[in-house]
Amino acid sequence: MSLLPSADVFRSIELKVSQLLGGQLVCPHAPGERCSVGEHLTLSEAKDAAARDATDVALRDTLWRCVGRDARSDLPNLAQRSQLLALYFVVPYLRKSAGRVSRRLCVDVAEVRSAMVFGALYGLALATDGDDVARSPGHLGA
Repeated sequence: MSLLPSADVFRSIELKVSQLLGGQLVCPHAPGERCSVGEHLTLSEAKDAAARDATDVALRDTLWRCVGRDARSDLPNLAQRSQLLALYFVVPYLRKSAGRVSRRLCVDVAEVRSAMVFGALYGLALATDGDDVARSPGHLGA
């Protein structure tokens, strides 16, 4: 039985983010921090910036810090939207990994996808503002 209702939870996330945030710009700054309109990113630019190795490290870190902070907000709508946005950023990697895990373990890919989304949300909930994912001891790149 799947942890989440959709057989293709990744597609559901992509559609939901497009519905909620389509046309809105993503600001990679902390609330109250000065920024100009030119520094805001479209949804696709933000997704690319969050995932590409070639992205300026400062921009990528700031974007993830902002999304992570908002995902743990006390404001339910902001938290939900930011959790979806964080998942949206990592869907390409989760999709590829889910296929490999499913084939290797001979289990249903929908089960693996649901478990990965659950794990990503759990990790996001555990993270604190001071966490630096790139340097955390359990990170594969460390």
